[in-house]
Amino acid sequence: MSYFTEDFAIKSTDAAQVSAGTAFNSTIQDLAGVDEVTFLVSIGTANAGNGIELHHGDDAALSDAADVVGSAQLAKTRFIVTVKNPRKRYMRVSVIRAGANTTVDSIWCIKRTKTAPNNNVDSNHAVEAHDRPTDGTA
Repeated sequence: MSYFTEDFAIKSTDAAQVSAGTAFNSTIQDLAGVDEVTFLVSIGTANAGNGIELHHGDDAALSDAADVVGSAQLAKTRFIVTVKNPRKRYMRVSVIRAGANTTVDSIWCIKRTKTAPNNNVDSNHAVEAHDRPTDGTA
């Protein structure tokens, strides 16, 4: 049995963003070989005009970006959106900040690939996995 961290690539995509009233587009994600992708987004202010939507396309720079139908979510501060079997190779989440100025606290991307395991360790991410842990020093 594998660990979640072996089956999924888990990355923080962007640093926190200061309060503003303009949209913020996340780092574009390459979905080659990906079965499923989930974005987790946290913003500072719930407002009827604040939320998220997904954009996808075939160009690496998303010059052909189109909305993913039905992906818009509004008026919350925490958002989770999952796409199974993406049809386009590239995707990003766009944080809509049209209702009130708000921060973007964090954006995470979780990808399930057709070939596990995934490497979740880099200069900004540490990963541990434990099976039936016991008491002791952390």
